[in-house]
This record gives sequence, C-alpha cells and structure tokens, in this order.
Amino acid sequence: MRLILARHGETNWNRERRMMGRTDLPLTTHGQEQAQALGRALGGVTIRAVYASPLRRAMETAQAVARPHALTVTPLDGLMELDAGELDGLTPAEARIGHRPFLEQWSQGDPNLAAPGGESLGQVQERAWAVLDSLMECHRSDTIVLVSHHFVLVTLTCRALGIPLQNFRRLRSSVAGYSILDFSGPEATLVVLNDTCHLSRASG
Repeated sequence: MRLILARHGETNWNRERRMMGRTDLPLTTHGQEQAQALGRALGGVTIRAVYASPLRRAMETAQAVARPHALTVTPLDGLMELDAGELDGLTPAEARIGHRPFLEQWSQGDPNLAAPGGESLGQVQERAWAVLDSLMECHRSDTIVLVSHHFVLVTLTCRALGIPLQNFRRLRSSVAGYSILDFSGPEATLVVLNDTCHLSRASG
C-alpha cells in the first residue's frame, strides 16, 4: 500500500497562530485555493480512496483531492486532531499566561502528557494507527489518501518509521502539504516528506 498523508488547508486560526484542536473551522479563501492546488498536484496519481478527519477544514480539503478522481470522501473519527482541551483556540502568548507549567512539561517531549482537559500525543497515535491498521487490510495494493491534522500526521509518520514519539518535532507537516509512505516492503519507506511545491501558485 502507498499512503499519501495530507494536511488540511489554511484556516483563520492558522493565520493567527492559535492552537487548533477540535474546534470546527472552515478553510479561508486562501485555504480553499491551497486545497485545490493539492488536488491538482495529486490529480495524476491513481488514487483508490480518500479518507479524512470529519472536521470541516479536513473534509473541504479532502473533497478537493477526491474530486478529480470522482471519489467520495469517507470521514473517520480516528483521524480527528488532538483534543487540545483548555488550550484550544489560544495563541502561544495566551497559553503561556494560563498554562505555563504544562508548556514546560510539554517541551520535554513526554508523549503521555495530556493537554489540560484533552489528549496526549500517545493517545492520538494509538487511535490514528488503529485506523491505518484497518485500512492496510482493505487496501493492500492501493494508493490511498488520508487528509488530517498536524499531530495526527506526525504521530503516524513517527510510528511508521520507528521514530520515538518524543522526537515528533523533527518532522514537519505544513498546511496543504503532503507526505508519502510506501508499505510494500517489510518496513515502511518514506518517499516524500512535506511536499509544498504545489502551493507556490496559491501563496497569499
């Protein structure tokens, strides 16, 4: 199986650098252009299925990817972004005011540290990998696309490559960027990491 991991396009909170968890935001106009550019970039690939987080920003992006292939997007709850709890919607400055002790612990990379009222990275990885595990059974020889969110994508990539989760910051997942993992061998191979070349015409 070949897996294309794509992140949703831009939202207003991306522009404002706010922590994005489960708050259901749409794409900005620029984010819609990014999603269309992503769809064009993947238009020449033979894609058998497109799956996405049910959050609106991911679904809108996934539909732009699925449209050239006449596919219907399948939403999967396991691909939702990390539940950021009390941090959802805060800027870094706001988070430092009310949650400094958590942020100090978070910077040390403990994958089992849960956001106040939310999830840990370890929990995100487990539920997202369970989704991927089931999809590998259904799509053994296919190319499929998962459209999701930053923490979901980097935790999946860590697991696939055997990277300790506390090192997740060494991976990048830009808005409307995509990575490709090949599962045809005994171990996953990273073919593409965070490709954003298609966004040069959607800059703004």
